[in-house]
Amino acid sequence: MATGDLITQKEAAAILNRSVSAVSRALRDGRLEYIDSERRLLHRPGLEARFRQTTRPRIDAPQRKAQRVTPDRPEVLAGGNPRREISTDYWQRLQDKLSVVLDGAPFYWAREPNPAQLRLFCWTLDELRSQVEAEGLEP
Repeated sequence: MATGDLITQKEAAAILNRSVSAVSRALRDGRLEYIDSERRLLHRPGLEARFRQTTRPRIDAPQRKAQRVTPDRPEVLAGGNPRREISTDYWQRLQDKLSVVLDGAPFYWAREPNPAQLRLFCWTLDELRSQVEAEGLEP
């Protein structure tokens, strides 16, 4: 083996586009290995391929599983929020919508209302009314 094929950790980090500490961790974890352990030198040819093969995510590795719906617990959306029934009554929908708006940012509504806040409040009511009318319910 030619001595020109031997490189340091710093050179390996530059070649792999990683930090020196990432290369050091890979050496400590056994994902890379020294060719000359006394002088702490790595073998340059095929370095990228060796590093890629030992650090790439495996398709056969266990992945994080999504939450499943079971009879003993409520249905759960991907974000972890429980599903709610959509009300068929206008006033119940109004209460649901306004509770989301008012509970969303209590500090926002604690101040003296300004025209922008009141516009948002009115827009919420108008949007709900148009949804209910589109579904054929009576407001």
